[in-house]
Amino acid sequence: MPASILVITFTNKAASELKERIAQYIEISKLDNKGQMPFASTFHSWCYGLVMRNHKKIGLQQCPMIAATETEHQALLRIALQRIDDCRMLVQCETMLDVPHDPASTHAEFRRGNESNTPVFVDGADKRWAAVAALTKERFGISVEQIVAQSADPPLAGAADAKPAAARKKKLGAQTQTAADEMSITRAVHHYLYGKLGKKHKLADLEKSGDIDYIQTFGGKDAIGSIMAFIYRAKSRGDQPEQYPQFQGSVLKAYNATLERFNLLDFDDMLKIANDLLDVPEVLTSVRAEFRYLLVDEFQDLNQLQMSLVLKLQQGVGRVTAVGDERQSIYAFRGATCEHNFQTFLDWFVDAK
Repeated sequence: MPASILVITFTNKAASELKERIAQYIEISKLDNKGQMPFASTFHSWCYGLVMRNHKKIGLQQCPMIAATETEHQALLRIALQRIDDCRMLVQCETMLDVPHDPASTHAEFRRGNESNTPVFVDGADKRWAAVAALTKERFGISVEQIVAQSADPPLAGAADAKPAAARKKKLGAQTQTAADEMSITRAVHHYLYGKLGKKHKLADLEKSGDIDYIQTFGGKDAIGSIMAFIYRAKSRGDQPEQYPQFQGSVLKAYNATLERFNLLDFDDMLKIANDLLDVPEVLTSVRAEFRYLLVDEFQDLNQLQMSLVLKLQQGVGRVTAVGDERQSIYAFRGATCEHNFQTFLDWFVDAK
């Protein structure tokens, strides 16, 4: 039946055109489709529908919302870079307060956090800041509220590259402003402790040492644009932060953590979670029962996560049609591997014609 055919392409416009062409073909061919039509969609729309219906099966209590535009991605990256600065200050505060740490697991983190111009992102920062606040009050008899009241709210390292709070709030909601307010508090605590203990520990003054030089590592003239290009490439391949050197890995980790904090997904997250869902046997069985056939348009532009979806949907079944032209490949910058795609298809489906 036509309704058992899943048609996947890249843009909403292309999906609409495919629906029209299929309807015209059915009408001209006088096929008895019993009023049914194939389901035509983009990769991302279909994947998000899958996530909406099944997110609890992989431990997500709420279905995440979508950060769909480059502007949103860049705004999230700016917040992530601010969180990196926040983590550097956290590590310095822990050093100044002689917080013990496990040399085997976190020595490098403490060393990097106490250097200037070196990014570091740590897990569980909120709990660690709470411990810093408690130790500060125990040692100096001053609460966080009192520190903030006395603070002149020193500027955050890299603030010249950050958008005003009002713009962030308008674009990403009240949670973004809440996060900015939290970072203002942690900066005030760091400022207070550095004034008390920074010279004693001979630590770099993060407020005066200047911004991290992201362009030196990521290249280009625009740091935000260059970092986003790296993030797009890495996530389109399903790469993890641990696969990269510390500098790049910290940035990727901070960006992913910022999305998670706001319960957001970008497009590559959707593809990854859809892959994870298809690893759940009951989900895969249900999808295969609904869609017995798969047609993939613009096959030359699939990235590794999209190729993985095709394999999981049709492995061992082989009812798949791939349409593509290597001369029209336009998504290499987002991880598409044109020649590899066609060869992989032939390797997967050895009876392909």
